[in-house]
Amino acid sequence: METSTSNPKPESVFTKLINMVRKLFNMEVSTNISKSGSMPKKLFEDAVDDAQYLVAYAASKCRGKIDEHTLKTLVNAKRLVEDKQHVVSADFEAEFWLAYQDIWELVRPVTAESIKATERHSRSTVTGYIIFAFSFLILLLILQIYWVIGNQLNTQLDDLLQRQTEYSQKIIQNNNEFKAIELRFQQADVDSGNFEANGKVYTFYSSINWERDTLANSSVNNQLQSDIASLNAQLERSSAILLTWSSPWNWLINKGDDGYTADIKKINVKILAQDKKIAEDPDGSKAAQKEIGKVNSQIKELEKTLSSLKTNTEANAEQITQVNSQIDELTLSSAQPRLVADQLINQANQDLENLKQQLAALERQQKGDASRQALLATQFVLVILASYLLPLVYGILGAATSVLRALSKKIEDVTFSGDTGIQNLLRISLGALAGIVVGWFSFLLPNEAGNFLGTVSPLAVAFLVGYNIELFFSSMDVAINRVKALQKPSSPSKDDQTPDSQNEKNNSIQK
Repeated sequence: METSTSNPKPESVFTKLINMVRKLFNMEVSTNISKSGSMPKKLFEDAVDDAQYLVAYAASKCRGKIDEHTLKTLVNAKRLVEDKQHVVSADFEAEFWLAYQDIWELVRPVTAESIKATERHSRSTVTGYIIFAFSFLILLLILQIYWVIGNQLNTQLDDLLQRQTEYSQKIIQNNNEFKAIELRFQQADVDSGNFEANGKVYTFYSSINWERDTLANSSVNNQLQSDIASLNAQLERSSAILLTWSSPWNWLINKGDDGYTADIKKINVKILAQDKKIAEDPDGSKAAQKEIGKVNSQIKELEKTLSSLKTNTEANAEQITQVNSQIDELTLSSAQPRLVADQLINQANQDLENLKQQLAALERQQKGDASRQALLATQFVLVILASYLLPLVYGILGAATSVLRALSKKIEDVTFSGDTGIQNLLRISLGALAGIVVGWFSFLLPNEAGNFLGTVSPLAVAFLVGYNIELFFSSMDVAINRVKALQKPSSPSKDDQTPDSQNEKNNSIQK
């Protein structure tokens, strides 16, 4: 090995300019160079250090043998670097680089940078991506479970609402039949004169014929009321669970007044007033006394009318007979206060029952509309989850799985490098984009059970696309290139070219 004893030559202006440019780009320049000045010392020392990593790897993991001359050259270079008083000659530099190339040919694609990165940074990098993948897996499980529960509640509530509509229609039909029977008895009571005779109070509600004709209708009504009460209990439970499920976006359902609250409040006031009226006079005696007082007043008025008719010569016998008949009917009614009380209390109870039926119908409509609003909002959220969020997360999870497998392979092959992080982030970003694209075009997947694609959900497709991101986008590139090739016009032949076009081409070439 040769040593230099002469003083370094003074730097020219050009050399100073080059050094300034190198320093500007953070390129270290060493002044201790060999006689030939061909190699910065720092770069040579780093190369010698890298060579030791390659030698250690080749000695422990490569099947091929290291050339003896190559090994001695690399070892001598290490000792030369450790002995800082010696300067590297140009011949030894050339010999070192040839040996470095030989050892690299033996271990490639492994490099010194990949060996150092594998030893120093691979564990932390893999740990970070494992945490990332498991975080998205937990997020995916939460969203998937949330979607499954919402979908189940949506199906169950839809079925309950359909059954409630059927039962409501049956109840309305039953009530119409009851009203038809009631109207028939009312008409019969009016035609027979009992309605006027009893102070315009229907007396058929306590008759045997009424109980007989309404027995079947009442039995059906009781059964329908029992069934719809059980159905409403299930509907309330399902709606309560659905409202809890939809609490993050409950503002979509609550729209203020639903239009039923005011009507329900009015009917409740009427029911309270009717209950109070019945409670104050449970046997109807007070109401009967008032009614008998009215009847007595009517009797006195009729007696005055009868007296005037008898004194009037123009009055006919038929008018006198009619007034006498009315007086007799009212007198008979006033003589039976218990019968009048029973009739009045039956009428009050019937009015109370009608008010309760109206209230129950309004409450059913209110609950049905609230449940339908919750159902519509649930379907809206389920579509967002199934078409956007879940495919996005599945695409990211597929890309993260692919990244973990690629890291495992690179660590095993000792080809891990610092540039891998940027590539992995790009891959995960493309996986998210691919998942969204699959969600957008999920309607293109066939739904036939006999077709294989019909049995594959869009979420599984999003995961597979995120895992095989290169295949997905390369297929898109191939399709786009084919479309471009079909749209590309054919170039004109030489025979079709005019002299003007040839002159323009020559002018453009000269320019």
